[in-house]
Amino acid sequence: MILTLDEVLDDPRSVEEKERDYKTSNLVSVAFLNWQEKKFADLKGYTEREQYTSLSCMAQAASKGYEIINCIKNVLVEVFSAHPPYRSRANFPQGGMWLQNLLDIMKKIGTNYESVDISQNIGEAEMNRNITVKTPFKISGYGFPDIQNNIDHIALAIEKYGHCLILIHANHAEWTSEPIYDSSLPVTFGHGICGVDYYLENGVKKIKIEDSTGHYNSIDLKGGRALTSNFISHRCSGSGYMLFEDPKYIFKTFMKKGFISIEIKELQKRLNKEGMASPLLVVDGNFGNKTDIAVKNYQKAHNLVVDGLVGLKTRAVLNK
Repeated sequence: MILTLDEVLDDPRSVEEKERDYKTSNLVSVAFLNWQEKKFADLKGYTEREQYTSLSCMAQAASKGYEIINCIKNVLVEVFSAHPPYRSRANFPQGGMWLQNLLDIMKKIGTNYESVDISQNIGEAEMNRNITVKTPFKISGYGFPDIQNNIDHIALAIEKYGHCLILIHANHAEWTSEPIYDSSLPVTFGHGICGVDYYLENGVKKIKIEDSTGHYNSIDLKGGRALTSNFISHRCSGSGYMLFEDPKYIFKTFMKKGFISIEIKELQKRLNKEGMASPLLVVDGNFGNKTDIAVKNYQKAHNLVVDGLVGLKTRAVLNK
């Protein structure tokens, strides 16, 4: 069964904090989608999950995503537990989670195997028990599709990273094996699922998701459902994915002394990391005298024109 709106919470961060999130365009230089006609039975599939009566759908989806990451890396894996990421949520003891908090938990805290920390077929009270095991399995970063409710952008995440966590706010009556958007129906629940493949069926683009609940009315009776572009565009309230390696920021804008921006913060982080400033720059997004000196040090070290201007040639070296 699908539970309540409490499964998916609104991200409480400020607009500025959200702007710092890595987007696909920051992480992927060249990637191509390969939409092909396929039968549902021939699509990729992973471990069946069952959240039972807990509100842990998002943590279940993330644990599946971590399984997929390891499968892509050809690592022999067990089922990963949803308990550590769910119990570590910022809003505990309130039920549900928000996506960025979940992804941050997967990076900083991580999880362990289901065999040592059970999370399947148990209720909310058991999912809220204390964590008593080590959590050595962590991601190294995460990102978000440029357009989080666009089927092509979600498919690009699946193509590149093997999965995409998808948040849905919909009506219970819509949540069938192949959900159909009905504008006359109000939103009655929020839910997190994991997208695992993309394909064409009779020319229609679809995303295969694997659900951790409601198996009785799924295509394969194991949680597999097919989401269309129309349903995603109207009912998807967010999406994101986990990374195998640390993301590298892609610099896109012209920067010079006197400018203030979010991107300058990334520039300051990079200059600090490469030892171009001593003492280290304050990462405040303000291109002042010290940042100007550090940029000139970087340009000198890379045989660029030493003018303190972060133009096309300097950005090209930063992004190399």
